[in-house]
Amino acid sequence: MKEATQAIGQKIIDLGNRFAKADNCGEKNAIAGELATLVKHDLGGVVFMSNGVNDIVDHGGLLPGTAAVISSAVSKEYISHHQIPMLTDDDLEMYAQTIVVAINMLQSRFSEAECLLRERAIDNLQLAAMTRSSLTGSA
Repeated sequence: MKEATQAIGQKIIDLGNRFAKADNCGEKNAIAGELATLVKHDLGGVVFMSNGVNDIVDHGGLLPGTAAVISSAVSKEYISHHQIPMLTDDDLEMYAQTIVVAINMLQSRFSEAECLLRERAIDNLQLAAMTRSSLTGSA
């Protein structure tokens, strides 16, 4: 996250420097358009979370040991046709079956799962520190 924040910050600086040197409205509008695109597409990826929190939750945005993700892969053709993934009845059935299998696995290995959860979980003090860090930049 820190590197991404620095990279976007540098892009903003570069655009600002180019804008400061721009002589005509065409150049200024082109640079403003680049800035608008940067804000629309890239800035949201770094402003939603502090670097310290990201170091803990990483790319999935999940607290370690406390969550699971079910995802599905789709083809390039699917993406180009639908743009936004759709959830079908077949997908729901597959997810339901996957969850039932996972629950059965957890039940059969409950003690082991509980130990892993306790080992990996973030305690309330750490969570409070993460929240403070996200909002104020201090631990």
